[in-house]
Amino acid sequence: MTTSDSTPDASPDATLTPAELEALVRTIAMRPDSWRPLVRHDPRQRTSARIDVGPGVDAWVISWTGADHDTGFHDHDVSNAAVAIVQGEIIEDVPIVTGSIGRTLNTGEVVSFDASHVHRMRHPGGTAAPAVSIHVYSPPLRSMGTYRIVGGVVRRAPQPADVELVPG
Repeated sequence: MTTSDSTPDASPDATLTPAELEALVRTIAMRPDSWRPLVRHDPRQRTSARIDVGPGVDAWVISWTGADHDTGFHDHDVSNAAVAIVQGEIIEDVPIVTGSIGRTLNTGEVVSFDASHVHRMRHPGGTAAPAVSIHVYSPPLRSMGTYRIVGGVVRRAPQPADVELVPG
């Protein structure tokens, strides 16, 4: 769904597709006046701030600084998502039966995925520069699932969206 100016329709009752969210996050990334004032690097923790993009979509700018800035494996419950890296680099890991596959996302890269996607995002640490990413979700993010291995079995635990993700 798009409006006449090719901006995705973020009406309160529309669920945007991953492709539509990708277009939206690219648009937000090209408007640094909407997110740059919200960037706050803290070496002790990852920080996030909401970007106002209107109803029907959650948008966040996340500041990453150190190796311990790590979301742990999680999903976005019923929400599709897209992420734009606007500064630095972030590593996305996706679990597979034998471990996980990682890919480095650099400044200017955008990824999107549907609600079934499980991943973790983390700052590479070491001498890597601080990073900034923009995340958009549709429908708005209300809950997530976190993943832990308990007695050799993968377990999903629901978590409210307003609780910070940490590795488990």
